[in-house]
Amino acid sequence: MAKSDLERLTANFADETDGAALYRALAEAEKDPATAEVFRRLASVEEAHARFWADKIEALGARLPQVKPGFRTRALAFLARRFGPRFVLPTIQNAERRDGSKYDTQPDAVAAGLASTEKTHADELAALQAGVPASRLSRKGPLTGAQIAKLEGRRHNLGGNALRAAVLGANDGLVSNMSLVMGVAGASLAGNEILMTGLAGLIAGACSM
Repeated sequence: MAKSDLERLTANFADETDGAALYRALAEAEKDPATAEVFRRLASVEEAHARFWADKIEALGARLPQVKPGFRTRALAFLARRFGPRFVLPTIQNAERRDGSKYDTQPDAVAAGLASTEKTHADELAALQAGVPASRLSRKGPLTGAQIAKLEGRRHNLGGNALRAAVLGANDGLVSNMSLVMGVAGASLAGNEILMTGLAGLIAGACSM
């Protein structure tokens, strides 16, 4: 096996080990027992994935690297302890999606079902974020995407993601328009000209949205 293959196996092992540590941290920070159980189950799966890559590394006669949680994992764990695990779920969900896509190009990961499992993890995190009861997720075997979509239902279409987008959009509009007005005011224009510039910026921002 080429050196690049060993580097790939090592990187996969490190990523899965890091993911397991993150889910363990989420489980410790979670106050709801059912949700904490979901995080512990996800951690166990990540640990199994890490063991899959570890076996391949050891089969080559190479030594396993000493892996410690990275800065990103430590930061997410800190935020989860400070603000609650749900605060970091969108970020972790996106990471799981990327991991699934990464494994799509690795035949051994696809054959072992790692790619599909990572995508299922992202679906389960999305369900938690959308308000699906953790008791429906903390059971043997992960839910399928169709089951999660059915549990979420239409009532979540205007949930947290829409609210987050609205808040970010409002902040962006306020900051950009305020910056425009301040820049024009710095040019020592007349008051009515500054007012017209601000109104023009508001209309332009509204049209662009």
